[in-house]
Amino acid sequence: MLDHGARVLPSWGGLLAQRLQAVLARLRGGPTALRLLQAGLAQSTAGTYSSHWAKFQQYCEASQVESLPASTATVLAYVGWLADEGHVKASSLQQYLSAINRVHRDFGEEAPALGHHVAVQRQGMGALQIDLEDNHDVRVYLPSEVADRIVRRGLSPAARAHEVRRCAAVAFAFITLQRVSTSAQVEDRDIGVDDSHLWFRVRFEKGRDRRTRDVADSRMRVVRMPLSAPGVARVAALLARWRSLRGEVPPSAACFAFPGERPPTEAAVGTWLSTQLQKMQESAPPGFAYSFHSLRKGGATGAYSVGAPRRRRG
Repeated sequence: MLDHGARVLPSWGGLLAQRLQAVLARLRGGPTALRLLQAGLAQSTAGTYSSHWAKFQQYCEASQVESLPASTATVLAYVGWLADEGHVKASSLQQYLSAINRVHRDFGEEAPALGHHVAVQRQGMGALQIDLEDNHDVRVYLPSEVADRIVRRGLSPAARAHEVRRCAAVAFAFITLQRVSTSAQVEDRDIGVDDSHLWFRVRFEKGRDRRTRDVADSRMRVVRMPLSAPGVARVAALLARWRSLRGEVPPSAACFAFPGERPPTEAAVGTWLSTQLQKMQESAPPGFAYSFHSLRKGGATGAYSVGAPRRRRG
């Protein structure tokens, strides 16, 4: 199984090169053969195939199942998860399935996203799409008490590094009220704790000119949360535990990535949330589902319930 907590999930071309290198490197023309294969993959994996395969990898890693080779049962469950997320239409599902099949064929494996059951499931997804749109609110908020349970689970002595990372990233996204895409990629230098507050600098914001990402720290918006609030204090303790387990990283490295990893995506944080909820046997009310959208909405709802000023929630 690909170990996302210990290293970066290898790219499609990287995985294939690793598998073939031991054989081709000893043969005349082998090194060139590898370069040709990688050049061909660079063309064929550009765009949606590459991103769709990465999403399937993340799902399999979080579900603790093999992504390569994957079973048809894994693909069926993955499609169900995509439906739960509520972002994929049945009409665009084939792109996700084709990415899985293409990678398997490149590795000489049997394509798992084919056959009678996959076809029937795709038809069923199309038939139920209207019902899903009418009844499935992916933005249902995550209750504060559930978020607090996630924090406490991450602080448990039994929690290992991967779980602590998942809990810390989810808790940080919940408590800061930022877009998950912002909180997921927060740099290590932009989170701190002083005598009275947990604070973070907002370096990336939706709609902000990316050329301004390197402006002076003093010009960036800083959000401060009082440690006098028990929930904030627990999140600060969880962040400290995660950093201790993760080890030292460069200041500009993503806080929630292991050394050498790429910054996590909002989809990855959504997967981590799903994983923790499954471990805790928590689920949304019938007809609804929790996703990464639930974190910001849940945090905002909690802030409103205790009378936090609007300017502190946005």
